Amino acid sequence: MYWYMIPSRTKHHTKAMHIIDNARSIIIPSIVIHEYIWVMIKHLSISPDVVSLKVKEYVNDPRCRYLLERVDTFALALKMLHAHGSKVSMLNDYIILAVAMQNNALLATFDNELKAYAIRSGLGTLP
Repeated sequence: MYWYMIPSRTKHHTKAMHIIDNARSIIIPSIVIHEYIWVMIKHLSISPDVVSLKVKEYVNDPRCRYLLERVDTFALALKMLHAHGSKVSMLNDYIILAVAMQNNALLATFDNELKAYAIRSGLGTLP
């Protein structure tokens, strides 16, 4: 399963934690860590020390596999972005989608647009 981190101040936190708690394995691409750090510090005003601690907790979970995106991941993401006629602002979502596709993983997301891309690409999604 691919995990899209959900901060506790969001409306999806309880559902997200249920999905995470019941996952046997979790894939976290580096792009998700970057987005998580940005949201936590910039938009939720969480201390960088706390964010650092949470990131370490997430990636040190024994079920977790932290992935650096490969060059072919970026190529696939750009190909899909172009094929779907999407805006460049959606690139991170397409990178996340490409990682899930390359790892044949379920995509856990509450982003309806990303979920639609995943379904269109033949991936299973949660919730």
